Amino acid sequence: MHLGFDRLDYPGDTVMQSMWNSTPLAFTGMYLAPTPSQPNTSWMSKVATLRGMGWGLAPLYVGQQAPGGPGSHTLTAAQGAIDALDAAALAQSAGLEPGSVVYLDIEIGGTLTAEHLAYVAAWVSGMQLPSFRAGVYCSFSDTAKQVVTTVGDIPVWVFHLIDSGPSHIDLSTETARDPASSGFGAALGWQYRQSMNGPITLHWDESGTARQLVQVDMDTAFCLDPSNPVVPAPVVDSVSPDPASSGQNVTLSGSEFDGADNVAFAGTSAANIVVTSDTQIDAEVPFGVFGQVDVVVGNRWGNQSSPAALTVA
Repeated sequence: MHLGFDRLDYPGDTVMQSMWNSTPLAFTGMYLAPTPSQPNTSWMSKVATLRGMGWGLAPLYVGQQAPGGPGSHTLTAAQGAIDALDAAALAQSAGLEPGSVVYLDIEIGGTLTAEHLAYVAAWVSGMQLPSFRAGVYCSFSDTAKQVVTTVGDIPVWVFHLIDSGPSHIDLSTETARDPASSGFGAALGWQYRQSMNGPITLHWDESGTARQLVQVDMDTAFCLDPSNPVVPAPVVDSVSPDPASSGQNVTLSGSEFDGADNVAFAGTSAANIVVTSDTQIDAEVPFGVFGQVDVVVGNRWGNQSSPAALTVA
C-alpha cells in the first residue's frame, strides 16, 4: 500500500521535491480546473513537473454537486455529458497521459438522488468517448456501492475519516492503510484524514532540517499511481525452511505481497496465511502435498506470482 495526500492549493515545486526526496509519500491528488464547482487552477501547469519528480497522480474533477452544497447544482444527464467533455479537455490541457483515470468528485455522502445518479452515469459514460477513463471520489457509505452498481466496475477513491483535524502527522511513522479497510472493500484509494475541523499538518525531516505542510488531506492507495491503477503481481524470491514438512509453517520472502489472499502449494491452498509485510508471508504447508512443489501467491485483484520451488518431506 502507498501513502498520498491532496490539497486545494499547489504547495510549490520546492516543497513537492522535498516530500518526494524525504518522505514515503508516493502520490498526490491534483485538481483539474476551472470546473463547475472548483476554480483553483494552481495544479494545472504542474503535471510534467510532478511526473519528472516521480509522483503518482490522482486527478480530480469537481463537477455538479447536490443542492445546498458548494458549487454548481445542475444535476441532469445532459449536463453530465457536457462535463465529461470538459473534464477530458482539462485533462488534456494539463498534460495527463491518454488513458489516465480522472476522478469525479462527489462531495455529498449517503444515497444519491435519482437526478444526481443520472448525472454521474452520464459523466462516466461520456468519459469513455475521449482518451481518458472515469473514476469516482465519493463517500464509502452507500454512495460507492450505489455508483458501482449503476455504472459498473470503475476505480473508486472513497472518503471515510478517522481524523478530521486538527492534528500533526509525522511522516516518518505514518503507515499506508489498506483501502479495503475503508468500509468499501473494492476501494482503490482511501482518504482517511481530512482538514475539516482544523488543519492536518505534515511534518518531515529533510537532511536535518524540519519541514511542514499545513492543511492537507491524507490518502492511501493500493497502487503507486491512481491515474494508472495497475496492481503488480506478487513476486516470491524464496521459501524457508527448504525442505519443509506438511503442516509446518514456512516464510515466503519477496515483494508486492500487499493484498495477498492465497498461497497455494502444488495447487492446494494453505489454510493459514499471515501477510506480515509487503515483503513477507507466513504460511502453513498443507497436508497431502509432497516432493518438489510449486508455491504460488495470489492477491485479491486476481494477480499471481510465478511459481517458486519448495521440497516437502
